[in-house]
This record gives sequence, C-alpha cells and structure tokens, in this order.
Amino acid sequence: ELGASVAAVAGDVTDAEAVEALIAGEASGIDGVFHLAGVLADGALANTGAAQVEGAWAAKVEGARVLSEAVGGTAAFFVAFSSVVAGLGNAGQSAYGLANAAMEEVVAARVAAGWPGLAMQVGGVAGVGMLEGVADTGRFLVGLQSAESVFEGVAQVLGRSAAPTIAACFVPNVVVSEAASGRGDEDLGDAVARILGFSS
Repeated sequence: ELGASVAAVAGDVTDAEAVEALIAGEASGIDGVFHLAGVLADGALANTGAAQVEGAWAAKVEGARVLSEAVGGTAAFFVAFSSVVAGLGNAGQSAYGLANAAMEEVVAARVAAGWPGLAMQVGGVAGVGMLEGVADTGRFLVGLQSAESVFEGVAQVLGRSAAPTIAACFVPNVVVSEAASGRGDEDLGDAVARILGFSS
C-alpha cells in the first residue's frame, strides 16, 4: 500500500559478515532498520549467571551494534525496540533489563555521531512475541497493548521534527498499580530486594 518491500530472512543478527552480505545483496538498498531481536533470561538476580547475561546481551546489544555498523548513517531510520524493563525494572529480569539499557546506549552513540536512531521502550504486546499466549498479566507493571499501537507510537515519535533518542510506549497496569499502593509501609531496602527477586 505504501510501496515498501519487506523481506523476512532467518539468521544470526550477531554475525557481522552475514548481516553485511544481506544488506549488500539488497539492490535497492536499505531504507531503515527495525531491531526487534530479544532473548528472555529470567531469574532472580542471585541466580543469574554469565550465560543468561550473554544470551540477552547478544541479541539486544551485539545485534544492534552489528546492524548499526552495517547500515551506518545511510538508513533513514534506525529503531531499536527496547523494553520498559530497562527503565522501570521488573522482578527477575535483571539480565534482560541490562541488555535493553545497554542497547539504548548503542542507539545514543548513533545519534551522537549524527546518524538516525531511536530506542523505543515497549511494554507487553498482546498476541505476539515473548508474551504470546500469556493470559495472566496481573503481576506485570504494564498492561498488554496491540502491535498496531506500538507502531503508531513509533510513527508519532519518528514524525517529530526533533525526535528523542529514547521514548516509551506502554499501558499502565491498573491492577498492579492498585496493589502497589498497598505497599506504602514497605521500606526502600525491602522494595529493592523484592524488585530484584531476592524476596517475595
């Protein structure tokens, strides 16, 4: 409808040679990049080892770096899909949150170099991706949103004359917000321990 051509190719986004060959093989060039790769590495911080961090890091950070170097400043847009976990945190997702926050720094480096870049912190998306089939979202900080609403948010941000480097698109979870308000007597240490997964 809008004249875009989209090709789905299975591969390893951390393989620089493969990514460069793929981009070089596009006769019409690459107009832009949407980086959506991700690997969940859930677990309490005390139980999170190098393997979980490396798995989450490779998809998010190394993938963004490889794509960024492959397209340089020639792409009209470079959107890396981050997670609200990078900004808000979430119990048991320290490795995933770290990887998303570090990926945002890859985008910030692009912007500092004068290249297009946007890191979009997204909440849970219904029916697709990592939360596909998840029905009970009562424990989440954010509610589920449609994929369409996420891309509408991206389009709105990219359409601004002075787009930010990092933006967020999520729906607050009223159930969690109300439950959290009952924790007014929780001290800071207990709250941090709970968020990091050291206590229930």
